[in-house]
Amino acid sequence: MDVEKARALICAMEEKSISAAAEKLGYTPSGISRMMAALEEEVGFHLLIRRKEGVSATAECRQMLPVIRELIRCDDECLQMAARIRGMEVGTVTIGSAYSEYCRWLAAGIKKFHQLYPGIQIELSSGYSSELVEKVKNHKLDIAVVSHRDEIDEWIPLCQDPVVAWIPADHPLADEKGIPVEAFAKESYIDSNPEYVTDNALILEKCGITPNIQIQSKDSHASWQMVEAGLGIGLNNYMNSKDRTGDVRILPLIPEQTIEIGITYNREMTLAGRIFMEQLKKDMEAICLSDSGAGIRPSVPAYPG
Repeated sequence: MDVEKARALICAMEEKSISAAAEKLGYTPSGISRMMAALEEEVGFHLLIRRKEGVSATAECRQMLPVIRELIRCDDECLQMAARIRGMEVGTVTIGSAYSEYCRWLAAGIKKFHQLYPGIQIELSSGYSSELVEKVKNHKLDIAVVSHRDEIDEWIPLCQDPVVAWIPADHPLADEKGIPVEAFAKESYIDSNPEYVTDNALILEKCGITPNIQIQSKDSHASWQMVEAGLGIGLNNYMNSKDRTGDVRILPLIPEQTIEIGITYNREMTLAGRIFMEQLKKDMEAICLSDSGAGIRPSVPAYPG
């Protein structure tokens, strides 16, 4: 299978458009269409479903995606290794983060990395932990800062982040020192991002709690506003809560519940990714040996008040 055709196929799927893929890759739409037709003739079945609203992968194509992505990864590896042999570091490192708190830390590492390897590009993206973990496993990302998931293979822990309750300021529980996890089975619960396997859902499941879900939101900011309006109580990790403002109390859970935040990476990442990961590990070792690292590597502050 021709690697450029494979790249065009993946791009068309991600962009959901032949025209968008052509623009991104520098081809004409008819050129991309010919490449897809040649690929389909080669494999013996259709790879894309073409509709007015865009293109999507066929069931047969989805079965082949892991192999196609591995083909592209190997090609990137060959190109990057050849460039390294010539003494010219090139490539792209893809990084995801589920926590904006870590962007400043990552930015400091990227700045240092660019000084050493100016030819390597960095692509940053955000998302939810389960989503980013899946992207790492499927070679869509090299590295991600996420909360721990059982399916993770490679893991570097960063901190333990408490899970906290969001309580309306005028709620009867607002003056308590902590909220029993059992309260989420009785009180009206505002569920955030129900389409994902979230830390909230994992904590409640671990505690054997079936929450009394009254409102569902696809956005934690919207959930916070629903809590502030007195429509129910919420749940989130403290790192995503400490900088919010409004008439909401942030209280610890009883018993205390924490999630582990860390770095996951694909052990078969491209050469550029491995170079970045090596530099990141060195920086982390230096931070661990230095008291001055506190402002670079985020820690979880104490509860307010």
